[in-house]
Amino acid sequence: MDPGRGGPLASAISSAASGLGDPLGLGPRELSRWAEGLGIPTPGDAPGRPLLVTGHMYQLAPYILGLSALRGSVGEGPLRAAARAASAAPRLLRLSALLVPRPAAAIYDGYLRNVALLLRAAGVEFSYDPREPYPGALIYELGRDDDFSSIARSFVGYLRGTGASRLIAVDPHTYDLLTRVYPRYVEGFEGEFEVLHYSELLGGLELRRLDLRVAYHEPCHLVVRDREAGALGELLGRAAEVVRSPRSGRRNFCCGGPAELLRGDIAAAVSSRRFEELKSLGADVIVTACPICHVNLNKDGSVVDASEVLAAAAGLRQLKRDRRI
Repeated sequence: MDPGRGGPLASAISSAASGLGDPLGLGPRELSRWAEGLGIPTPGDAPGRPLLVTGHMYQLAPYILGLSALRGSVGEGPLRAAARAASAAPRLLRLSALLVPRPAAAIYDGYLRNVALLLRAAGVEFSYDPREPYPGALIYELGRDDDFSSIARSFVGYLRGTGASRLIAVDPHTYDLLTRVYPRYVEGFEGEFEVLHYSELLGGLELRRLDLRVAYHEPCHLVVRDREAGALGELLGRAAEVVRSPRSGRRNFCCGGPAELLRGDIAAAVSSRRFEELKSLGADVIVTACPICHVNLNKDGSVVDASEVLAAAAGLRQLKRDRRI
């Protein structure tokens, strides 16, 4: 493949993922901060339990916001120059932590905490590894095939070492990666692991009906690849009144991601069109179930993650309708 595919930032991200274990060089402290105080056992402490796989997606979201804001303030030229420097020295990407909006990390960490609390409330026992490696979703979506193949093989080796046979994905990109992509890249993966989206395990959860009307933006990775949004849509329907844009399901309209880092102009144009569609539905809040969708659509603080609505309906927390970051 073309080593320059996607430009210098794509090259830097891919190099960081391969050499540092994460697209922006995040370490275990940043990646596992969301789980502090929850007492979730590691795979070594709870062998055989389903393994929660975050894919680093929610953790990366506030950093993506920061880099996107930098593009907006300094323009494309300086960002490209910085990307070329980071391409030669990927550790420079760790400086993106300086750009993270203060409330953002807490919000996305909160969404991961919601997922863990919802699973517990539903009686699901699981494990989580604070040193979870990166499975490669963004690298695959950048089209950097050679780098992704190496990352995928390494990640499957890690999974096999945990002894887990059941995997719980918390975001649509990682779920799609593990169910649709990995079987094509790693021999023996299909059939060795059962992969579930966390919502598939919440069927027995007790939910009270909220006085709330939500516009649900379905994640593309759950609805356009010959599978149904199923469990998540049903859960939201039990918790609130759900309305959808005419362009939903197999005709779903994209949020603009994951192009926000590489082509911010295109991502902004697409996300603005989708945001206006959703706002026109007259709902109290817009709900996503994907951190990339949240990054792109949250124009005015009226967008929340599905886990926020479900956690409120389960009595685990109060719903905050304004999530400005």
